[in-house]
Amino acid sequence: MGLSRWVNLWGIGACVFVVGSANAQVVDVPEPTFRVSFEETALPDYAAGVKEHPSLKTDGLRYLAGKTGKGVLLGACAPLVYQATGNVPAEATITFWVKPLDWQKIAKWRYLLVLSPRGRAIMYLAQYPKKDPVLQFLWTPVYSPGHETTDSPLKVNEWNHVAVAWDAIRSRVYFNGELVLSKQHPSGFQPSIPPRATLQLGGLEAGVSSGGSYQNDPWGQADTALDELTAYPGALDAEQIAQLAGRQEIVRAIAGPPAQPARLQVPKRATPPTLDGHLVEGEW
Repeated sequence: MGLSRWVNLWGIGACVFVVGSANAQVVDVPEPTFRVSFEETALPDYAAGVKEHPSLKTDGLRYLAGKTGKGVLLGACAPLVYQATGNVPAEATITFWVKPLDWQKIAKWRYLLVLSPRGRAIMYLAQYPKKDPVLQFLWTPVYSPGHETTDSPLKVNEWNHVAVAWDAIRSRVYFNGELVLSKQHPSGFQPSIPPRATLQLGGLEAGVSSGGSYQNDPWGQADTALDELTAYPGALDAEQIAQLAGRQEIVRAIAGPPAQPARLQVPKRATPPTLDGHLVEGEW
């Protein structure tokens, strides 16, 4: 697979290359552990762990054109609640496509993604009430208001690729392949996914995300399209996430110069140039 362009930086001994969309280099991405494509159903296409999802309510769900095929419409239906045990590893990456539909500044939180390991621990990605479509993120052992804001907002009325990746040390959030938040876990905390942990779309706060509350409408407006929910083992790196997001260009540095660097071919003159300060025909 050829490279679209080489740039030789001999002065600093480094080489950078740009890979265009026509010949982008494919990077390896691990097989998913969980996937829901929402092709007229909210049931998982694949689940490596728990297969039964007793809190998943699918009656009355609305589907619409998704990023690929169909997607699901959130906001005026009960949260979609999946069992996370075995489906979301302790260190993992969760990705999905989301399209905010003319989001208005409403008085309720829009909880797009909530991971509840039970107890007071929680991970969520949500839109703050009455704010622009930046998102708030938190992954903590004790539910608290210590959420942080993404550097940039979602694009309204467009499909956005969202990825949340975490390991034992920190979490990272990406919008459309770009890092928008990086947050270290609280001291001594390592995420874990115990039995009965749940993964929710259109979820509710940790204090009410159980039992009968799963029947409640999250924020009361059908204004959020979502598609292709997927969980991967381990915290994927920036290059893997950029590939999943369909980025058109990837830029990265390599260790040394190319094996056969491109050279500029300059024709030689038959006679030496004049040195009187004036150019004659053929001199440059």
